[in-house]
Amino acid sequence: VRDSLERIRRGLVQRLEPAFRDIPPTPPTAVGRFGRNVSIRLRLTAIISLAGLLLAVGLGYGSIVRERLLAESYNEDRQTALRTVWKTLSQRETDTVARLLAPLRANEDIRSALLAGDTLLAARLIEDLSVGSGIERLVTFDPSEGTGGRLFVGRNPLSSRVAKRIVDTGMRASGGDIDADGRPVWTVAEALGDPEQGDVLIVAASLPLASAVQEAGAVLGGETFLVGSEGGLIFGTHPPLWHAPDQDSADYARTTTNIPALNGGRLASLHVVADVSELAARQQALRIAFFGAAAVFACIALWALYANLSGSLQPLDRVIGVLEALSAGRRGVWLEQEAGRDEIARIARAVEAYRSSLGEVERLSAERRRAQRRRERFLRQQMAGLTSAVGAEARQAVTDQLSELEREGASDEFEALTLVFEQMAQRIREQHGRLTELIEELREALKHKERLVAIERELSIAHDLQLSVLPRETPPQRTVEIAAQMLPAKEVGGDFYDYFAIDEQRIGLVIADVSGKGIPAAFFMLIARTLLKATALIGESPGRVLTALNDMLEAENEQMMFVTAFYAVVNTETGHVTFANAGHNPTYRIDGGGQLSTLPMEAGLALAIMPGFDFEEGETTLTPGETLFLYTDGVNEAFNEAGEQFGEPRLEAELAAHADAPPAVICDAMRASGEEFSTGVEQSDDITTVAVRYLGGGPDAS
Repeated sequence: VRDSLERIRRGLVQRLEPAFRDIPPTPPTAVGRFGRNVSIRLRLTAIISLAGLLLAVGLGYGSIVRERLLAESYNEDRQTALRTVWKTLSQRETDTVARLLAPLRANEDIRSALLAGDTLLAARLIEDLSVGSGIERLVTFDPSEGTGGRLFVGRNPLSSRVAKRIVDTGMRASGGDIDADGRPVWTVAEALGDPEQGDVLIVAASLPLASAVQEAGAVLGGETFLVGSEGGLIFGTHPPLWHAPDQDSADYARTTTNIPALNGGRLASLHVVADVSELAARQQALRIAFFGAAAVFACIALWALYANLSGSLQPLDRVIGVLEALSAGRRGVWLEQEAGRDEIARIARAVEAYRSSLGEVERLSAERRRAQRRRERFLRQQMAGLTSAVGAEARQAVTDQLSELEREGASDEFEALTLVFEQMAQRIREQHGRLTELIEELREALKHKERLVAIERELSIAHDLQLSVLPRETPPQRTVEIAAQMLPAKEVGGDFYDYFAIDEQRIGLVIADVSGKGIPAAFFMLIARTLLKATALIGESPGRVLTALNDMLEAENEQMMFVTAFYAVVNTETGHVTFANAGHNPTYRIDGGGQLSTLPMEAGLALAIMPGFDFEEGETTLTPGETLFLYTDGVNEAFNEAGEQFGEPRLEAELAAHADAPPAVICDAMRASGEEFSTGVEQSDDITTVAVRYLGGGPDAS
């Protein structure tokens, strides 16, 4: 059926669709080629036969496993039974010997004779009591006279460990042994006398084991063998079977248990060998009958299956003949309708419907070709119109390709138009992609610009706020004149200065430089300024103010920032100045004659670095007309285009040149000089200057 349908497909493609390329079928595999050369009925029969064979193998394997498990269970049951039987027999032998020894424990004369070592008297008394009937051997041993070497129960002497256990516990010991004649015996040893009084005697008696061994074989139904620890046969009911078990074809089941020795360990092993040939023969016959019946049933089932398939697949052969005729182009064939609803009848009806539909397919194919030509013309016109949406170069390329198609008159024009359309669509997508990227870049630029404007607005507000917190009015004391300027390097800076009245006669004067720049430095500056002023207004000295400020800033300094500061308290009546320095630049003192000097004090440790640091204080007294000049390192560390630093010499020269000028003029001159020096270079640090001139006390001070 598959081959016929493939031939029909190829014929239809060649006659009805010349515009489309023939799609070659997938090459068949080796299994597929084998299936094409074998009929369906043989394939189905082979598959079912294989399934039946696998089922039979599985059942056979399951039967073998089941027999093996049953055999293991049978051997385990016999093993358990042998252990139980031997435990019962050994206990019986022990009870028998103990019962025979009972008169010895009850007879005082025998006990006295044994304790006195008179074995002849003890033997005569035992014979008088008829105790020795059934006892193989009776021996005695005084544990107080040796280590057990005198009591030879069998081939081996009674060990001192067993003798001690008998004396200490008062319990009897029992176990197997081999007597002097090489016969297996069951020996029981127990103590007579009172251990506390020292008159203890161990008496041991033995009984032959042969009867107990034979009785065990009779219970389990087999021959019994007693084998020593080294593998030698000690006793057996049928020795030839033990020495040559493979001489006949019989099957045997072997069961084994151990016989304990009197001194501990294993004396020998008891083997019971039973003939199970009859049981094995019945199992083999049952197995042969099962597999034979399965083989006969399989043959009958396969014959019936093949016969049924042969009759059922005859209509399919007729269907294949009709399909082959249709694939050859013959329309006059017809197929007899099959009754029923099985698969073959449905295939037959489908083939007949297919045959009757071929004419309609040819008519529809012709209409399809005409419609395709109309679509091609319409598509060419639309593509010519779409070229206006692309660039001039792409538009010219599409126009040239369409003109070439018209000149060549391609047989598969629709496919060619599709290729041209795909190329044009690719150009449009690329152009659209570039436009989209440009739009996204523009949007991102606008977003960045908006964020930058917002940041600049916020920084401007922060700049105004920072300048607003700086002091604008001088203290009410008229004996000092103060001027100050601050020029941040960024929108907000880390420098700050402040001057404030502590009381009617004293003013506080501070200048500081926070590490870093920008927003973090500004926030840290604001905190330091607030804490310093709050501490100074209490009236503490400069050293104690800086010490307290250092501890407060260091306590919660997660950003590891620090600040240098110079704080002084000026008495406006006397000109006395008390000051402390926390790592800041030295303060200049300008006298009335224009001479410069620095306040005599080394700079201490910067604030917020180490807690508990005590800052030293310095003192001096200003005369009327003297000026103090405070500044941050942004003044002396400014650079010009040549990489030169402004430095202290230029700073001191500028101060000397304006020594008589008012404080505001000094600050303006210092700023102008720095800007002129750093022309063309961006400001790298905040610049802050403070000038304080002492005018002198009294009501005439101006």
